[in-house]
This record gives sequence, C-alpha cells and structure tokens, in this order.
Amino acid sequence: MLAGTDNFEAEAIFFLDDGNVSKEILHVEFEAILDNYVGIPEFKNQDQQAAYVSIVDNLRIDKVVLFSINFDDQGHVPHSWNLPLRYMASLAHEGPDLGDGPIKVLSADDPVEPEYRQYLWDSGKRLVEVLTAINCAVKQNKLGTYVDSGQVSFANSLQSPQVIHATHFAGQPIGGAQHYLSNNLESALREQQARLRTELEAGHADSMQKLAIEKAQLVEQSDALSRQMRTLESESRRQIEIIVDKYRAKLRSQLAEQESHWQNVLAEKELALHYAQNKEQQMRDELEHMQRSQPAEQAKAIQSFLQQLIDEGVELIVSENRLGSYGLKLHQIHDYLENKDAFWAAQNGISEQQYKAWRKHYQHPVCQAGASTGCLCGAAIRQVDHPRNFIVGESDVCHEHRIKKVGEYL
Repeated sequence: MLAGTDNFEAEAIFFLDDGNVSKEILHVEFEAILDNYVGIPEFKNQDQQAAYVSIVDNLRIDKVVLFSINFDDQGHVPHSWNLPLRYMASLAHEGPDLGDGPIKVLSADDPVEPEYRQYLWDSGKRLVEVLTAINCAVKQNKLGTYVDSGQVSFANSLQSPQVIHATHFAGQPIGGAQHYLSNNLESALREQQARLRTELEAGHADSMQKLAIEKAQLVEQSDALSRQMRTLESESRRQIEIIVDKYRAKLRSQLAEQESHWQNVLAEKELALHYAQNKEQQMRDELEHMQRSQPAEQAKAIQSFLQQLIDEGVELIVSENRLGSYGLKLHQIHDYLENKDAFWAAQNGISEQQYKAWRKHYQHPVCQAGASTGCLCGAAIRQVDHPRNFIVGESDVCHEHRIKKVGEYL
C-alpha cells in the first residue's frame, strides 16, 4: 500500500486506452486495489497504461505521473508492483500548458531511479493528446472531487452513495452546504471504514483458517511426496544398475566381436602387404635387370644396324673445319659419338687439350694472355689453320706478350 501525506486537494487515477480515458477512480480506491481488498475484473490478464493526477482548485491539473500496471487473472495487482506515486509526482518536470498553466509531468523519458523506470511509460509526441484527454475527464468531474468553485474540495474520498454533490445545495448558503457535506462525508467514511475493517477481519480469519488447512495439506503432501521420491530414487537406482550391467555385458560382447573382426582384417592386410612387398621387390629386380641389359642390347642393335649399312655399301663420313673429311670404320663409330674432340685429336696425333685450345683459337683468334686472371688481352692475332701447327701459350698470344714471355725466361 502506498503511504504518505500530501498537500493536494484531490488525487485520482485515470486508465487510458490508445490515448483516451477508459476508467477513472479516486486515489484512495486505487490504494484499496493495491491492498487486494478489491480488484478490477475488466482488466484481468491485462497490462494497463494509467496516470496519477493531482487536482487543485477550479479542477486544474497540477501534476501527472504516467505509469503502467498489470493485473492477474482475478483482476488484482501483483504484490511485486510498488511505485510511490506521490514521490514520483514530486519529481515531475514542467510540461505543456493546456490553458490553466503549465502541468508538471513525469514519464519513462525523465531521469528516475532504474527500479522505478520499469513502471513508467512515455507517450512521446502524443503527450499533449494524452494530457488533453485527462484534462477533459477532470473537467467533467465524474468523481465528484470538486463541489463549489474555490470553496470545497475533497481529497482521497471514497465513492459512496452518501456523497452529496453541489447541485443538491442549490439555493442554500454556501457555509451550510459545506458543513452538511463535511458531516455526511465523515459519517460515510466512518461507516465504510468500519465495514472494511469488519470485512478485513472476517476475511483475515477465514484466510488464516484456510491457510492453516492448506499448510497442513501441503505438509502431508510434502511428506507423501518425499516418501514417493525416496521410493522412486531407490527403484531408479536399482533399474539403472540393471541397465548398466546389461549395457556393460553387451558392450564387452561387442568389443570382443570387434576385436576379433579387426584382428582378422589386420592379418589379411599384413598378408596382402607381404605379398605386395614381394611383388614390388620382384618388379624392382626385373627393372634393374632391364636397365643393366638395355644399353648393351641397344649398342648391339645399333652395331648390327650399322654393320648392315656398311655391308650394303653405305659409308659413314665425318668432317671438321680445316681438317677435311674422314670415313669411319665400324669400331670407330662408338668412339666418335662418345667424344668427338678426342677422336679428332687422335686423328691428328695431338692431345685432346691441344685440340680444344686450337678449336677455340680458330673460332676466335685473339690473345689469351691474362685469361686466367680475368684480364684478357683480347688483341687480334694470326689464325693457325691446323691443330698440329698450334702451340698452346705461343700460337694463342700476341707478339708483345710472346716477347714478354721470352724475356721472363731469360
């Protein structure tokens, strides 16, 4: 229940639906709803947008707090809902002016404690529309919060058939009307408070009796449930042990079968591998034999082919620059193909090194002095036409380097 005192002349709660007022009650009635004395069946299982409104003289709205509230399947408000509306109203900021001065408003868009923000809502751009709808409802004074302009205003009064409106006092002095209204209101409040207290005490006793019965039933049910749970746990453990034993036996059997199967597979694979290794070695031996015998067979086949050509009168002639031509004999063909330089060197009675040096000189007759150091002389020299006339170190250097070399010897 919301507690506290305030200086407002009247407080009311307005429920809104799409920006229009759908229901209005006095704040004291709202407190009875929060205490679960009564509910609002029409709001059961619903979340409602509402507004706390403080009303001052001339039915003027002073402060508005936009809040939301949910109802259960009985139309009651859950005990967890707790929003100090009067305290929230004290935090309200100045808002729009609808003709009677600025209205102070608090909504979810304003800075408030996080624990309270969840209960607030924000009308956004429709704030003026919402406040206009509330203002119209206040001006209609359906709750009877205002009696006579500037004279009587009742805050937190409960709706009752005994509340007498100002229209009943037409033609009577204002002071008499106030006194009559005050006496009747106090009497109505005392009667209603007594009735509510009696109902509350009766309901409390009945609730306590029901609570005791329910508690005893719950204790008995709890004991029975505990016994059932112990029985179920014992039976469950036994069943689980049986299942585990069966599963273990089945698993061991399957593992034995799998082990035997894979052992057989492994033995087959090992046999196949051994056969493959033997086959591979046999093929390697055959390949090695073929590689060893292939050159000899090729040479034999070539020699047979060349002998056939020679027998048919074909002559094999080879030639070299400045050395003329030479007819190869059958036994010379292999030597010629293996090393041409050695063949021509032998034909001219010189070494292979001398022949190679001559051929290099013949192709490019320049001085070779300094070639070993990378500083080749490169001067043009006389070309020696025949390798037998070529002397390494003399025929392949220029005149100046030849004289210099002779001087070194002397």
